[in-house]
Amino acid sequence: MMFRNQFMAFAFVGVVLIPQVRATQIDLSFHLAEIGNTGHVVDGSASLSVTAFGVDAYHATGGSVTVNGNGIGADRGSYDLLPVGPSWMLSPTGAFLVDNMVYTVLDPHLDYAGLLGFHASNGVELNIWGVSPGVYSVYAWTPGSGYSTTFTGSGSMSVNVIPDGGSSLVLLCSALGGLALLKRRNS
Repeated sequence: MMFRNQFMAFAFVGVVLIPQVRATQIDLSFHLAEIGNTGHVVDGSASLSVTAFGVDAYHATGGSVTVNGNGIGADRGSYDLLPVGPSWMLSPTGAFLVDNMVYTVLDPHLDYAGLLGFHASNGVELNIWGVSPGVYSVYAWTPGSGYSTTFTGSGSMSVNVIPDGGSSLVLLCSALGGLALLKRRNS
């Protein structure tokens, strides 16, 4: 009977509390080589504030995206993430369909709507989206000029999920409390 109670206590912690650990930040980094062996590359990173949106899915609500490399031309630099989504919607200029969703397990890690960045000094919108496994597109729209960057490349994108500290603390305290209870019952 005692074993059954102990098992039930740990099952409670595992089923009820562990899924409550949520991320509040995701860091992305990517390196893409243009399809067609042109020698053009795009490197970049993003630091995103996120909210959970289902299992292994996150809606980016803020942060920044930085892009570099010879495949991005004059549009290289840092962009503020525009707060759009999580449903698909048009960007403010109407150049892109966006939702700011990030998937930690799927490949590609961004869906077809992707992340929307905005460069305040020149009004350029930047969209990065997933095309197929390991393939991403990076496009930029310049007001008055149209698409100033159109890049599709294959490569890698890594996702680093940073758990919410408060949720981790609740999980740790619950686990320690469960262990203390077990020790007390066994003495």
